[in-house]
Amino acid sequence: SIDPWLVESTVWLKMKQKELYALGGLLRGNKNAIYYFNSIGGPSTLSHFFQKLIPVTENSGSSVLSNPAGLKLLTRVLMLGVDLLADLSPTQNNSGESADGAILQSLTTQEWCSMPMKILSSRSANIQRQTIETMVQMSSHCDFANDVLQIEALVEDPE
Repeated sequence: SIDPWLVESTVWLKMKQKELYALGGLLRGNKNAIYYFNSIGGPSTLSHFFQKLIPVTENSGSSVLSNPAGLKLLTRVLMLGVDLLADLSPTQNNSGESADGAILQSLTTQEWCSMPMKILSSRSANIQRQTIETMVQMSSHCDFANDVLQIEALVEDPE
């Protein structure tokens, strides 16, 4: 589990942002790196990290969603996953199809598909816009149909 003190530390949150930025720099556009990242459980590690950040802060009274550095970190995790999904080309030769399918499966689990709804409750219009854009990109792999009313309520009135 993640220590609640760390989650409240802007320095720690910003360091994690930088780590994700570096990871994204290594992975984006590099199929072999993405395949390796998937083979060592990278997507599930990222989704578990995201999911661990939310409950830690909900129980302690403060929220990572109300901390700009924490919100940016959550958004970076989501955006990295969506960027990796975008790197999977729809037309692959036989050697890459199973690897791409495995990555697609890793990045569209229930944990990954639930991320946007957790970020959408942010009061930041910019974050909401980015989140809705990622939902559009994820929509062919994640079913957001049951969330439409909640999405409308959050975007119109973030209370």
